[in-house]
Amino acid sequence: MKRSFYLGCAVLAAAAAVRFPFLPIRPMHTDEAVHAVKLGHRLETGLYEYEPLEYHGPTLYYFTWLGARLAGIRTLNGLTEGLLRGITVLAGLGGILTVWLMVPYIGKRAALFASVLLAFSPAFVYYSGYFIHEIWLVLFLGCFLGGLCRYWDRPCLGWAVWTGLSAGLMLATKETAVLSFAAAALAFLVLWGRPVGKWAFSHAAAALAAFLFVWLLFFSSFGTHGRGLADSLQSFWLYPAHAASKTSHFHPWWYYLDLLTWTEFFEPPVWNEDVIAALALLGTGIVWADRRKGTENHAALFLVLFWVLLTVFYSAIPYKTPWNVLCILYGMTLPAGLAADRFLEWASGPGQRRFAAAVLLIFGLFSPVVQSLFLMTKYATSSSNPYVYGHTSPDIFSMLQTVQQIAEDSGEGQRLYIQIFAENDDYWPWPWYLRSFSSVGYFREVAPSMPAAPLILADARMEPEILKYLYETPPPGQRHMYLPLFDAPVYLRPSLEWRGYIRKDLLDLMQADSLTLEKERAR
Repeated sequence: MKRSFYLGCAVLAAAAAVRFPFLPIRPMHTDEAVHAVKLGHRLETGLYEYEPLEYHGPTLYYFTWLGARLAGIRTLNGLTEGLLRGITVLAGLGGILTVWLMVPYIGKRAALFASVLLAFSPAFVYYSGYFIHEIWLVLFLGCFLGGLCRYWDRPCLGWAVWTGLSAGLMLATKETAVLSFAAAALAFLVLWGRPVGKWAFSHAAAALAAFLFVWLLFFSSFGTHGRGLADSLQSFWLYPAHAASKTSHFHPWWYYLDLLTWTEFFEPPVWNEDVIAALALLGTGIVWADRRKGTENHAALFLVLFWVLLTVFYSAIPYKTPWNVLCILYGMTLPAGLAADRFLEWASGPGQRRFAAAVLLIFGLFSPVVQSLFLMTKYATSSSNPYVYGHTSPDIFSMLQTVQQIAEDSGEGQRLYIQIFAENDDYWPWPWYLRSFSSVGYFREVAPSMPAAPLILADARMEPEILKYLYETPPPGQRHMYLPLFDAPVYLRPSLEWRGYIRKDLLDLMQADSLTLEKERAR
Protein backbone atom coordinates (compact mmCIF):
# COMPACT_ATOMS: atom_id res chain seq x y z
CA MET A 1 0.00 0.00 0.00
CA LYS A 2 2.77 2.41 0.88
CA ARG A 3 4.55 1.73 -2.39
CA SER A 4 1.39 2.37 -4.41
CA PHE A 5 0.76 5.56 -2.46
CA TYR A 6 4.25 6.93 -3.06
CA LEU A 7 4.17 5.98 -6.74
CA GLY A 8 0.78 7.67 -7.12
CA CYS A 9 2.11 10.82 -5.45
CA ALA A 10 5.14 10.77 -7.76
CA VAL A 11 2.88 10.54 -10.82
CA LEU A 12 0.78 13.50 -9.60
CA ALA A 13 3.88 15.58 -8.89
CA ALA A 14 5.30 14.84 -12.33
CA ALA A 15 1.94 15.61 -13.96
CA ALA A 16 1.86 18.97 -12.16
CA ALA A 17 5.43 19.68 -13.28
CA VAL A 18 4.53 19.42 -16.99
CA ARG A 19 1.47 21.63 -16.56
CA PHE A 20 1.84 24.49 -14.06
CA PRO A 21 5.06 26.19 -15.29
CA PHE A 22 3.72 26.76 -18.82
CA LEU A 23 0.23 28.11 -18.20
CA PRO A 24 0.84 31.79 -19.11
CA ILE A 25 2.74 31.04 -22.33
CA ARG A 26 -0.10 30.83 -24.83
CA PRO A 27 -2.67 33.61 -25.26
CA MET A 28 -6.22 33.14 -24.07
CA HIS A 29 -8.47 31.25 -26.47
CA THR A 30 -11.74 33.00 -27.34
CA ASP A 31 -13.71 30.49 -25.24
CA GLU A 32 -11.39 30.96 -22.27
CA ALA A 33 -11.77 34.73 -22.47
CA VAL A 34 -15.56 34.54 -22.60
CA HIS A 35 -15.64 32.27 -19.55
CA ALA A 36 -13.17 34.50 -17.71
CA VAL A 37 -15.24 37.64 -18.27
CA LYS A 38 -18.40 35.82 -17.15
CA LEU A 39 -16.55 34.71 -14.03
CA GLY A 40 -15.46 38.29 -13.43
CA HIS A 41 -19.10 39.38 -13.61
CA ARG A 42 -19.92 36.68 -11.05
CA LEU A 43 -17.16 37.96 -8.74
CA GLU A 44 -18.21 41.58 -8.99
CA THR A 45 -21.99 41.23 -8.86
CA GLY A 46 -22.52 37.88 -7.17
CA LEU A 47 -24.86 36.91 -10.02
CA TYR A 48 -24.79 33.94 -12.37
CA GLU A 49 -27.55 32.82 -14.71
CA TYR A 50 -27.37 29.66 -16.79
CA GLU A 51 -27.92 30.21 -20.51
CA PRO A 52 -29.17 27.17 -22.44
CA LEU A 53 -27.58 28.06 -25.79
CA GLU A 54 -24.10 29.20 -24.82
CA TYR A 55 -21.29 28.80 -22.29
CA HIS A 56 -22.32 25.32 -21.05
CA GLY A 57 -22.89 24.47 -17.37
CA PRO A 58 -22.25 26.37 -14.14
CA THR A 59 -19.68 24.16 -12.37
CA LEU A 60 -16.72 25.78 -14.14
CA TYR A 61 -17.77 29.20 -12.88
CA TYR A 62 -18.67 28.17 -9.33
CA PHE A 63 -15.61 26.06 -8.60
CA THR A 64 -13.26 28.64 -10.13
CA TRP A 65 -15.14 31.41 -8.30
CA LEU A 66 -14.46 29.56 -5.07
CA GLY A 67 -10.74 29.29 -5.92
CA ALA A 68 -10.59 32.99 -6.79
CA ARG A 69 -12.31 33.96 -3.56
CA LEU A 70 -9.92 31.82 -1.54
CA ALA A 71 -7.08 33.63 -3.32
CA GLY A 72 -8.57 36.98 -2.22
CA ILE A 73 -9.72 38.02 -5.70
CA ARG A 74 -12.98 39.96 -5.96
CA THR A 75 -12.89 41.59 -9.42
CA LEU A 76 -12.32 40.76 -13.07
CA ASN A 77 -9.11 42.79 -13.07
CA GLY A 78 -7.72 40.62 -10.30
CA LEU A 79 -8.02 37.44 -12.35
CA THR A 80 -4.99 36.07 -14.19
CA GLU A 81 -4.39 33.34 -16.75
CA GLY A 82 -2.27 31.48 -14.21
CA LEU A 83 -5.06 31.39 -11.62
CA LEU A 84 -7.85 30.40 -14.03
CA ARG A 85 -5.84 27.73 -15.76
CA GLY A 86 -4.19 26.63 -12.52
CA ILE A 87 -7.54 25.75 -10.97
CA THR A 88 -8.37 23.76 -14.10
CA VAL A 89 -5.06 21.92 -13.76
CA LEU A 90 -6.08 20.91 -10.23
CA ALA A 91 -9.27 19.43 -11.70
CA GLY A 92 -7.11 17.52 -14.18
CA LEU A 93 -4.95 16.12 -11.40
CA GLY A 94 -8.14 15.04 -9.66
CA GLY A 95 -9.13 13.22 -12.85
CA ILE A 96 -5.89 11.24 -12.66
CA LEU A 97 -6.74 10.22 -9.09
CA THR A 98 -10.13 8.82 -10.14
CA VAL A 99 -8.34 5.99 -11.94
CA TRP A 100 -7.57 4.50 -8.52
CA LEU A 101 -11.28 3.90 -7.95
CA MET A 102 -10.91 1.08 -10.49
CA VAL A 103 -8.18 -0.80 -8.57
CA PRO A 104 -10.47 -3.70 -7.48
CA TYR A 105 -11.31 -4.39 -11.14
CA ILE A 106 -8.07 -3.81 -13.02
CA GLY A 107 -5.45 -4.13 -10.25
CA LYS A 108 -3.01 -1.68 -8.64
CA ARG A 109 -0.34 -1.97 -11.31
CA ALA A 110 -2.84 -1.50 -14.13
CA ALA A 111 -4.27 1.54 -12.30
CA LEU A 112 -0.75 2.93 -11.97
CA PHE A 113 -0.13 2.47 -15.69
CA ALA A 114 -3.48 4.09 -16.52
CA SER A 115 -2.70 7.07 -14.29
CA VAL A 116 0.70 7.51 -15.98
CA LEU A 117 -0.91 7.42 -19.43
CA LEU A 118 -3.46 9.99 -18.29
CA ALA A 119 -0.85 12.17 -16.55
CA PHE A 120 1.31 12.57 -19.66
CA SER A 121 -1.17 12.20 -22.49
CA PRO A 122 -0.43 15.16 -24.81
CA ALA A 123 -4.13 15.93 -25.16
CA PHE A 124 -4.74 15.86 -21.41
CA VAL A 125 -1.67 17.92 -20.64
CA TYR A 126 -2.52 20.52 -23.28
CA TYR A 127 -6.19 20.91 -22.36
CA SER A 128 -5.50 20.82 -18.63
CA GLY A 129 -4.24 24.34 -19.18
CA TYR A 130 -7.47 25.46 -20.87
CA PHE A 131 -10.03 27.39 -18.86
CA ILE A 132 -12.93 25.43 -20.35
CA HIS A 133 -15.34 22.76 -19.12
CA GLU A 134 -13.85 19.56 -20.54
CA ILE A 135 -11.32 18.74 -17.81
CA TRP A 136 -13.99 19.20 -15.17
CA LEU A 137 -16.28 16.90 -17.15
CA VAL A 138 -13.57 14.23 -17.20
CA LEU A 139 -13.05 14.57 -13.44
CA PHE A 140 -16.72 13.97 -12.72
CA LEU A 141 -16.91 11.23 -15.36
CA GLY A 142 -14.12 9.37 -13.58
CA CYS A 143 -16.00 9.69 -10.28
CA PHE A 144 -19.20 8.52 -11.97
CA LEU A 145 -17.62 5.43 -13.56
CA GLY A 146 -15.79 4.56 -10.35
CA GLY A 147 -18.98 4.89 -8.34
CA LEU A 148 -20.92 2.70 -10.76
CA CYS A 149 -18.31 -0.06 -10.69
CA ARG A 150 -18.02 0.07 -6.91
CA TYR A 151 -21.78 -0.06 -6.47
CA TRP A 152 -22.14 -2.87 -8.97
CA ASP A 153 -19.56 -4.86 -7.02
CA ARG A 154 -20.82 -4.07 -3.52
CA PRO A 155 -24.08 -2.13 -3.39
CA CYS A 156 -24.24 0.33 -0.53
CA LEU A 157 -25.81 3.69 0.19
CA GLY A 158 -22.49 5.55 0.10
CA TRP A 159 -21.58 4.54 -3.46
CA ALA A 160 -25.14 5.13 -4.63
CA VAL A 161 -25.01 8.72 -3.36
CA TRP A 162 -21.49 9.16 -4.78
CA THR A 163 -22.67 8.05 -8.22
CA GLY A 164 -25.73 10.31 -8.11
CA LEU A 165 -23.67 13.34 -7.09
CA SER A 166 -21.11 12.63 -9.82
CA ALA A 167 -23.82 12.31 -12.46
CA GLY A 168 -25.35 15.60 -11.30
CA LEU A 169 -22.00 17.36 -11.49
CA MET A 170 -21.42 15.98 -14.99
CA LEU A 171 -24.73 17.37 -16.20
CA ALA A 172 -24.03 20.68 -14.44
CA THR A 173 -20.71 20.87 -16.28
CA LYS A 174 -21.64 20.27 -19.90
CA GLU A 175 -24.65 19.14 -21.90
CA THR A 176 -22.62 16.38 -23.61
CA ALA A 177 -22.74 14.49 -20.31
CA VAL A 178 -25.88 12.84 -21.69
CA LEU A 179 -23.67 10.95 -24.16
CA SER A 180 -21.75 9.40 -21.27
CA PHE A 181 -25.01 8.53 -19.52
CA ALA A 182 -26.31 6.89 -22.70
CA ALA A 183 -23.08 4.91 -23.18
CA ALA A 184 -23.13 3.73 -19.55
CA ALA A 185 -26.81 2.77 -19.73
CA LEU A 186 -26.40 0.85 -22.98
CA ALA A 187 -23.29 -0.92 -21.68
CA PHE A 188 -25.26 -1.99 -18.62
CA LEU A 189 -28.12 -3.27 -20.79
CA VAL A 190 -25.69 -5.30 -22.89
CA LEU A 191 -24.39 -6.87 -19.69
CA TRP A 192 -27.88 -7.42 -18.28
CA GLY A 193 -28.03 -10.70 -16.41
CA ARG A 194 -24.44 -10.55 -15.16
CA PRO A 195 -24.07 -11.07 -11.39
CA VAL A 196 -24.84 -7.89 -9.48
CA GLY A 197 -24.67 -7.39 -5.74
CA LYS A 198 -27.94 -7.02 -3.88
CA TRP A 199 -29.17 -3.52 -4.53
CA ALA A 200 -32.03 -1.74 -2.82
CA PHE A 201 -34.74 0.61 -4.03
CA SER A 202 -33.67 3.01 -1.28
CA HIS A 203 -30.21 3.18 -2.87
CA ALA A 204 -31.66 4.10 -6.25
CA ALA A 205 -33.84 6.74 -4.58
CA ALA A 206 -30.83 8.15 -2.75
CA ALA A 207 -28.80 8.32 -5.99
CA LEU A 208 -31.66 10.10 -7.74
CA ALA A 209 -32.05 12.49 -4.81
CA ALA A 210 -28.33 13.29 -4.91
CA PHE A 211 -28.53 13.90 -8.66
CA LEU A 212 -31.53 16.20 -8.30
CA PHE A 213 -29.90 18.03 -5.40
CA VAL A 214 -26.91 18.97 -7.56
CA TRP A 215 -29.17 19.87 -10.48
CA LEU A 216 -31.35 22.12 -8.32
CA LEU A 217 -28.40 23.74 -6.58
CA PHE A 218 -26.29 24.67 -9.59
CA PHE A 219 -28.87 25.44 -12.27
CA SER A 220 -30.92 27.60 -9.90
CA SER A 221 -27.73 29.51 -9.05
CA PHE A 222 -28.08 28.32 -5.45
CA GLY A 223 -31.71 29.38 -5.28
CA THR A 224 -31.33 32.84 -6.83
CA HIS A 225 -32.38 32.07 -10.42
CA GLY A 226 -35.26 29.63 -10.61
CA ARG A 227 -35.62 30.00 -14.37
CA GLY A 228 -32.27 28.25 -14.76
CA LEU A 229 -33.96 24.94 -13.92
CA ALA A 230 -36.39 25.30 -16.84
CA ASP A 231 -33.56 26.49 -19.07
CA SER A 232 -31.50 23.42 -18.21
CA LEU A 233 -34.35 21.18 -19.39
CA GLN A 234 -34.90 23.34 -22.44
CA SER A 235 -31.26 22.90 -23.42
CA PHE A 236 -31.90 19.24 -24.30
CA TRP A 237 -33.69 20.29 -27.49
CA LEU A 238 -32.28 23.79 -27.97
CA TYR A 239 -28.61 22.83 -27.75
CA PRO A 240 -28.66 20.14 -30.50
CA ALA A 241 -30.42 22.53 -32.88
CA HIS A 242 -27.97 25.29 -32.01
CA ALA A 243 -25.00 22.97 -32.58
CA ALA A 244 -26.50 21.88 -35.91
CA SER A 245 -26.35 25.49 -37.10
CA LYS A 246 -22.59 25.72 -36.44
CA THR A 247 -21.57 24.06 -39.71
CA SER A 248 -18.02 25.39 -39.45
CA HIS A 249 -17.50 22.82 -36.67
CA PHE A 250 -18.81 19.90 -38.71
CA HIS A 251 -16.24 17.15 -39.25
CA PRO A 252 -16.35 13.56 -40.61
CA TRP A 253 -17.16 10.65 -38.33
CA TRP A 254 -13.50 9.56 -38.09
CA TYR A 255 -12.33 12.98 -36.82
CA TYR A 256 -11.65 11.86 -33.23
CA LEU A 257 -10.02 8.60 -34.30
CA ASP A 258 -7.74 10.54 -36.63
CA LEU A 259 -6.93 12.95 -33.81
CA LEU A 260 -5.93 10.11 -31.50
CA THR A 261 -3.75 8.40 -34.10
CA TRP A 262 -1.94 11.36 -35.63
CA THR A 263 0.53 9.61 -37.95
CA GLU A 264 1.86 12.25 -40.32
CA PHE A 265 5.31 10.70 -40.30
CA PHE A 266 6.44 12.75 -43.25
CA GLU A 267 5.47 16.07 -41.70
CA PRO A 268 7.38 16.30 -38.42
CA PRO A 269 6.79 16.96 -35.63
CA VAL A 270 4.48 14.01 -35.02
CA TRP A 271 1.77 14.18 -32.33
CA ASN A 272 -0.32 11.20 -31.35
CA GLU A 273 -2.00 9.15 -28.66
CA ASP A 274 -1.02 5.94 -30.41
CA VAL A 275 0.17 4.15 -27.29
CA ILE A 276 -3.17 4.71 -25.51
CA ALA A 277 -5.15 3.74 -28.63
CA ALA A 278 -3.10 0.59 -29.22
CA LEU A 279 -3.15 -0.49 -25.59
CA ALA A 280 -6.89 0.24 -25.33
CA LEU A 281 -7.58 -2.07 -28.25
CA LEU A 282 -5.29 -4.70 -26.73
CA GLY A 283 -6.99 -4.29 -23.35
CA THR A 284 -10.39 -4.64 -24.97
CA GLY A 285 -9.25 -7.87 -26.58
CA ILE A 286 -7.92 -9.16 -23.26
CA VAL A 287 -11.19 -8.47 -21.45
CA TRP A 288 -13.23 -10.24 -24.13
CA ALA A 289 -10.77 -13.15 -24.19
CA ASP A 290 -11.11 -13.50 -20.41
CA ARG A 291 -14.87 -13.58 -20.88
CA ARG A 292 -14.60 -16.48 -23.33
CA LYS A 293 -12.37 -18.35 -20.90
CA GLY A 294 -14.97 -18.04 -18.16
CA THR A 295 -12.90 -15.61 -16.07
CA GLU A 296 -15.06 -12.64 -16.87
CA ASN A 297 -14.38 -9.34 -15.06
CA HIS A 298 -17.79 -7.66 -15.16
CA ALA A 299 -16.60 -4.18 -14.23
CA ALA A 300 -13.74 -4.31 -16.76
CA LEU A 301 -16.16 -5.51 -19.43
CA PHE A 302 -18.47 -2.61 -18.57
CA LEU A 303 -15.60 -0.10 -18.89
CA VAL A 304 -14.61 -1.54 -22.27
CA LEU A 305 -18.15 -1.36 -23.60
CA PHE A 306 -18.47 2.15 -22.23
CA TRP A 307 -15.50 3.62 -24.12
CA VAL A 308 -16.44 1.85 -27.36
CA LEU A 309 -20.03 3.09 -27.21
CA LEU A 310 -18.98 6.60 -26.17
CA THR A 311 -16.62 6.75 -29.16
CA VAL A 312 -19.47 5.72 -31.46
CA PHE A 313 -21.81 8.35 -30.01
CA TYR A 314 -19.32 11.20 -30.24
CA SER A 315 -18.27 10.16 -33.74
CA ALA A 316 -21.86 10.01 -34.99
CA ILE A 317 -22.49 13.69 -34.16
CA PRO A 318 -21.36 16.02 -37.00
CA TYR A 319 -20.46 18.85 -34.58
CA LYS A 320 -16.96 18.12 -33.32
CA THR A 321 -14.25 20.04 -31.50
CA PRO A 322 -10.92 18.49 -30.49
CA TRP A 323 -11.33 18.92 -26.73
CA ASN A 324 -14.38 16.63 -26.82
CA VAL A 325 -11.98 13.75 -27.37
CA LEU A 326 -10.97 13.87 -23.68
CA CYS A 327 -13.92 11.78 -22.43
CA ILE A 328 -13.19 9.15 -25.06
CA LEU A 329 -9.50 9.20 -24.16
CA TYR A 330 -10.23 8.83 -20.46
CA GLY A 331 -12.33 5.76 -21.15
CA MET A 332 -9.52 4.30 -23.26
CA THR A 333 -6.86 4.68 -20.58
CA LEU A 334 -8.56 2.18 -18.25
CA PRO A 335 -8.31 -0.89 -20.55
CA ALA A 336 -4.97 0.52 -21.75
CA GLY A 337 -3.61 0.30 -18.20
CA LEU A 338 -4.88 -3.28 -17.97
CA ALA A 339 -3.12 -4.13 -21.26
CA ALA A 340 0.16 -2.62 -20.07
CA ASP A 341 -0.05 -4.74 -16.93
CA ARG A 342 -0.66 -7.93 -18.93
CA PHE A 343 2.14 -6.98 -21.32
CA LEU A 344 4.58 -7.16 -18.43
CA GLU A 345 3.04 -10.39 -17.15
CA TRP A 346 3.52 -12.06 -20.52
CA ALA A 347 7.28 -11.40 -20.38
CA SER A 348 8.52 -14.72 -19.01
CA GLY A 349 12.24 -14.09 -18.53
CA PRO A 350 14.39 -11.23 -17.21
CA GLY A 351 15.39 -10.20 -20.72
CA GLN A 352 11.81 -10.10 -21.94
CA ARG A 353 10.73 -8.15 -18.88
CA ARG A 354 13.45 -5.57 -19.46
CA PHE A 355 12.42 -5.30 -23.11
CA ALA A 356 8.73 -4.92 -22.18
CA ALA A 357 9.57 -2.32 -19.53
CA ALA A 358 11.75 -0.41 -22.02
CA VAL A 359 8.94 -0.36 -24.62
CA LEU A 360 6.44 0.93 -22.06
CA LEU A 361 8.86 3.57 -20.79
CA ILE A 362 9.74 4.86 -24.26
CA PHE A 363 6.28 4.89 -25.80
CA GLY A 364 4.15 5.23 -22.69
CA LEU A 365 6.20 7.77 -20.75
CA PHE A 366 9.17 9.33 -22.53
CA SER A 367 7.48 10.05 -25.88
CA PRO A 368 4.28 11.53 -24.37
CA VAL A 369 6.28 13.69 -21.94
CA VAL A 370 8.42 15.11 -24.75
CA GLN A 371 5.36 15.73 -26.91
CA SER A 372 3.55 17.39 -24.03
CA LEU A 373 6.43 19.74 -23.26
CA PHE A 374 6.64 20.81 -26.90
CA LEU A 375 2.87 21.31 -27.13
CA MET A 376 2.89 23.48 -24.01
CA THR A 377 5.78 25.65 -25.21
CA LYS A 378 7.12 25.91 -28.76
CA TYR A 379 3.97 24.61 -30.46
CA ALA A 380 1.40 26.04 -28.05
CA THR A 381 -0.41 27.94 -30.85
CA SER A 382 1.14 26.30 -33.91
CA SER A 383 -1.05 24.99 -36.72
CA SER A 384 0.96 21.75 -36.55
CA ASN A 385 -0.46 21.19 -33.06
CA PRO A 386 -3.58 19.01 -33.61
CA TYR A 387 -5.21 20.36 -30.46
CA VAL A 388 -5.02 23.98 -31.57
CA TYR A 389 -8.48 24.97 -32.79
CA GLY A 390 -9.11 28.57 -33.78
CA HIS A 391 -6.63 29.70 -31.16
CA THR A 392 -5.67 33.32 -30.57
CA SER A 393 -2.45 34.36 -32.27
CA PRO A 394 0.56 35.37 -30.14
CA ASP A 395 0.34 38.68 -32.06
CA ILE A 396 -2.19 39.78 -29.49
CA PHE A 397 0.64 40.18 -26.98
CA SER A 398 2.46 42.69 -29.19
CA MET A 399 -0.80 44.49 -30.03
CA LEU A 400 -1.67 44.74 -26.35
CA GLN A 401 1.79 46.02 -25.49
CA THR A 402 1.43 48.75 -28.12
CA VAL A 403 -1.97 49.77 -26.79
CA GLN A 404 -0.71 49.88 -23.21
CA GLN A 405 2.29 51.97 -24.22
CA ILE A 406 0.08 54.45 -26.06
CA ALA A 407 -2.27 54.71 -23.08
CA GLU A 408 0.65 55.41 -20.76
CA ASP A 409 2.34 57.92 -23.05
CA SER A 410 -0.90 59.76 -23.80
CA GLY A 411 -1.39 60.61 -20.13
CA GLU A 412 -4.87 59.06 -20.23
CA GLY A 413 -3.73 55.73 -18.89
CA GLN A 414 -6.53 53.21 -18.55
CA ARG A 415 -9.09 55.96 -19.16
CA LEU A 416 -8.09 56.16 -22.83
CA TYR A 417 -11.11 55.74 -25.07
CA ILE A 418 -10.69 52.80 -27.46
CA GLN A 419 -13.05 51.52 -30.13
CA ILE A 420 -13.08 47.87 -31.22
CA PHE A 421 -14.81 46.96 -34.50
CA ALA A 422 -15.42 43.39 -35.67
CA GLU A 423 -18.02 41.67 -37.81
CA ASN A 424 -20.48 39.49 -35.89
CA ASP A 425 -18.91 40.57 -32.58
CA ASP A 426 -15.83 38.51 -33.45
CA TYR A 427 -13.52 40.60 -31.28
CA TRP A 428 -12.78 38.09 -28.53
CA PRO A 429 -10.50 37.76 -26.56
CA TRP A 430 -10.03 41.57 -26.54
CA PRO A 431 -12.50 42.12 -23.63
CA TRP A 432 -10.23 39.94 -21.48
CA TYR A 433 -7.01 41.67 -22.43
CA LEU A 434 -8.50 45.18 -22.18
CA ARG A 435 -10.36 44.45 -18.94
CA SER A 436 -8.40 47.08 -17.02
CA PHE A 437 -9.45 49.87 -19.44
CA SER A 438 -12.57 51.69 -18.34
CA SER A 439 -13.55 53.25 -21.71
CA VAL A 440 -13.66 50.58 -24.39
CA GLY A 441 -16.49 50.30 -26.92
CA TYR A 442 -17.16 47.08 -28.84
CA PHE A 443 -19.09 47.35 -32.11
CA ARG A 444 -20.11 44.98 -34.91
CA GLU A 445 -20.80 47.82 -37.33
CA VAL A 446 -19.84 51.44 -37.83
CA ALA A 447 -22.44 54.06 -36.84
CA PRO A 448 -21.78 57.38 -38.65
CA SER A 449 -23.19 59.46 -35.79
CA MET A 450 -20.74 58.01 -33.29
CA PRO A 451 -17.62 60.10 -32.56
CA ALA A 452 -14.39 58.34 -33.42
CA ALA A 453 -12.02 57.36 -30.64
CA PRO A 454 -8.37 58.44 -30.68
CA LEU A 455 -7.39 54.75 -30.87
CA ILE A 456 -9.20 52.19 -33.00
CA LEU A 457 -8.66 48.43 -33.37
CA ALA A 458 -10.55 46.62 -36.09
CA ASP A 459 -10.95 43.51 -38.17
CA ALA A 460 -9.02 44.18 -41.39
CA ARG A 461 -12.11 43.25 -43.44
CA MET A 462 -13.83 46.34 -42.06
CA GLU A 463 -11.13 48.76 -43.20
CA PRO A 464 -13.23 50.28 -46.06
CA GLU A 465 -16.01 51.09 -43.58
CA ILE A 466 -13.51 52.43 -41.04
CA LEU A 467 -11.85 54.73 -43.58
CA LYS A 468 -15.22 56.03 -44.75
CA TYR A 469 -16.20 56.57 -41.12
CA LEU A 470 -13.02 58.55 -40.43
CA TYR A 471 -12.65 60.62 -43.61
CA GLU A 472 -16.03 60.89 -45.34
CA THR A 473 -18.64 60.94 -42.59
CA PRO A 474 -17.36 63.83 -40.39
CA PRO A 475 -18.20 67.29 -41.73
CA PRO A 476 -15.31 69.46 -42.97
CA GLY A 477 -13.27 70.94 -40.16
CA GLN A 478 -14.07 68.05 -37.83
CA ARG A 479 -11.97 65.41 -39.54
CA HIS A 480 -8.81 64.05 -37.95
CA MET A 481 -5.95 62.30 -39.63
CA TYR A 482 -5.34 58.72 -38.52
CA LEU A 483 -2.16 56.72 -38.99
CA PRO A 484 -1.61 52.95 -39.02
CA LEU A 485 -0.81 51.61 -35.58
CA PHE A 486 1.12 48.49 -36.55
CA ASP A 487 4.18 48.36 -38.79
CA ALA A 488 3.56 44.80 -39.98
CA PRO A 489 0.50 42.58 -40.46
CA VAL A 490 -0.87 41.20 -37.18
CA TYR A 491 -3.49 38.52 -36.63
CA LEU A 492 -6.06 37.94 -33.92
CA ARG A 493 -6.41 34.34 -35.08
CA PRO A 494 -5.05 32.48 -38.10
CA SER A 495 -6.24 34.21 -41.28
CA LEU A 496 -8.00 36.93 -39.25
CA GLU A 497 -5.87 40.03 -39.76
CA TRP A 498 -6.36 43.07 -37.57
CA ARG A 499 -5.54 46.73 -38.05
CA GLY A 500 -4.97 49.60 -35.68
CA TYR A 501 -5.48 53.35 -36.21
CA ILE A 502 -4.18 56.18 -34.03
CA ARG A 503 -5.21 59.83 -34.32
CA LYS A 504 -2.28 61.92 -35.54
CA ASP A 505 -2.64 64.69 -32.94
CA LEU A 506 -2.40 62.07 -30.17
CA LEU A 507 0.66 60.58 -31.79
CA ASP A 508 2.24 64.02 -32.19
CA LEU A 509 1.55 64.80 -28.52
CA MET A 510 3.11 61.53 -27.45
CA GLN A 511 6.18 62.12 -29.59
CA ALA A 512 6.54 65.66 -28.24
CA ASP A 513 6.25 64.44 -24.66
CA SER A 514 8.76 61.72 -25.41
CA LEU A 515 11.21 64.23 -26.88
CA THR A 516 10.79 66.55 -23.86
CA LEU A 517 11.40 63.63 -21.50
CA GLU A 518 14.57 62.67 -23.36
CA LYS A 519 15.87 66.23 -23.14
CA GLU A 520 15.20 66.34 -19.39
CA ARG A 521 17.03 63.09 -18.93
CA ALA A 522 19.96 64.41 -20.96
CA ARG A 523 20.34 67.35 -18.53
